[in-house]
Amino acid sequence: MFDISLKHEFYKLIGDDKITSFEDTIELYSTPNSTAAFQVVVANDENVAINLGQSDWFSHNSDVTVLRFEYEGMFTCEMNILGFITDDDGKSKADILLKNDAVDFIGTNGGAYCEIKIPKNAINGDYEGKIKIYAKKMFAPETLIKTLNVKLYVSKYTLSDVIERDLHLDLWQHLSNIARHHDVSLWSDEHFAVLEKYVATLADLGQKAVTLVVSEIPWSGQSCFEQKQFDSNLFEYSIVKTKKEGENFYFDYSTMQRYIDLCKKYGIVDELSIYGLANVWKRPEHGYDAVAADYPDAVRIRYYDGNDGTYKYMTEAKDIDLFVKSLEAYFLSTDQMEAVRLCADEPADVEAYKKSIDHLLEIAPSFKLKAAINHAEFIGEFKNEIFDFVPYIGCLAKEYDRVQDYKKIMTDKRFLWYVCCGPDYPNTFIKSPLRESAFIGILTSYMELHGFLRWNYTVYNKDPRNDLRYGTFPAGDINFVYPANNGGALLSLRYKAMKRGFDYYEMLEALKRAGETDLVEKCYDIVVKEKNIRNYFNDNFCPSVMMCDDNGMYEFVKILVTSLDKIAK
Repeated sequence: MFDISLKHEFYKLIGDDKITSFEDTIELYSTPNSTAAFQVVVANDENVAINLGQSDWFSHNSDVTVLRFEYEGMFTCEMNILGFITDDDGKSKADILLKNDAVDFIGTNGGAYCEIKIPKNAINGDYEGKIKIYAKKMFAPETLIKTLNVKLYVSKYTLSDVIERDLHLDLWQHLSNIARHHDVSLWSDEHFAVLEKYVATLADLGQKAVTLVVSEIPWSGQSCFEQKQFDSNLFEYSIVKTKKEGENFYFDYSTMQRYIDLCKKYGIVDELSIYGLANVWKRPEHGYDAVAADYPDAVRIRYYDGNDGTYKYMTEAKDIDLFVKSLEAYFLSTDQMEAVRLCADEPADVEAYKKSIDHLLEIAPSFKLKAAINHAEFIGEFKNEIFDFVPYIGCLAKEYDRVQDYKKIMTDKRFLWYVCCGPDYPNTFIKSPLRESAFIGILTSYMELHGFLRWNYTVYNKDPRNDLRYGTFPAGDINFVYPANNGGALLSLRYKAMKRGFDYYEMLEALKRAGETDLVEKCYDIVVKEKNIRNYFNDNFCPSVMMCDDNGMYEFVKILVTSLDKIAK
């Protein structure tokens, strides 16, 4: 008999850890127009292969027992074999949701992520399903060795479609990196075919923002030139083509508009995030400096000079101003300006940032500004200029009262928050408990903010499918999805947990809209252990009291879902 167990969706399977508890039954809670998920894990007592398909599977390891999983139940259940990734501690941990029908697990634990799709028209009530495990070796007939029981409660309340939800999600897209890892030419038809698959995964999360890089390497490759042992390329290139004929410059926005239209096809329409015009990152000691010495920022505009057939960079401020004015005119003429934000990523120098944005708004006053802020003083300094405030969670905790006051006064502005390579907790690293990814949506609701931002959807290192370790970046900081061999994206457990958290956000907000504040507080009481955000990230802060453990998360889900019955129509 193999040691096989059901685990909740937030379980973190480690390749060589001893699995100590085994459950044959699991209870799940969800709503129509959503999903309910769990895992099936197999302890590494013997070499096995997990097969989710109907075809046979023969391994080059002849002693392998093939375990075939089969789901029986009212609704469709999508199953993915768990793929492992090396974490910073050297351990292999489950994260990738593979699309392979069958995979060998030799000397390691294995498992599958199982997600029940609950349709909009599902009837409220209790449902039961089964996972049947069949075993066989070589040409022997299969034998049913285990049956696992899945109990599902479906609420009376129907969750709204993702496209209709209010949470403003801004996960940055690194389009050049995607092209490199799928071996396609930048901005080619093949590139856009790949991008469409990635955009679809973003839309499923509820993404609201389109990332548009309009100058060359605005992050200076995240200083990848200093990480020579990892040999990874993180440079991002402009989506706008510029040409000079005679004394005149011409700007081609067709590729940019093509990507905007692709995102619009999937309902990602709320924001057009422009990067590369404000707070361009510099590393002058490595040669990454301003190209135009008389311009107040290190904006790098590359153009094709038709006069001599060479590529060059704009070296005069007047030419960069022409580009900025042209971009403004384009968005105005195409009636897209309302969605446009000129974005700055973590400006550190108040005076330098002020000089840059003052100049931008002087020559192109129609633009609105957005900034990811990791210096608390920026929140007060630029309260009038910045339209979308996105403080790092540590700055948010420090300036929480000020941000809440701004929210009340500046009702036309958006207030998001973000995490990145810090803090250690809560975060979405490979080492992070999966409940932390779900906690993002819950905490956004608790803080009554408009949304969440993260920089890392597809910032792939050299070999992201095997090892996510990269310099000082914690493993997992650089991506939520993985490059698939079929020209698309492989999802992750962290992606699924984060998506679940966004569902929880929508459920909590639905209870608020219905005036059920007592039920909302009851849910918060379970999962948000430290209620005072001002106490986060100070010298006395203990991360373990920020949120509940896994058992508390499961209790939270049960209470939240069943509470929705009260407001169902």
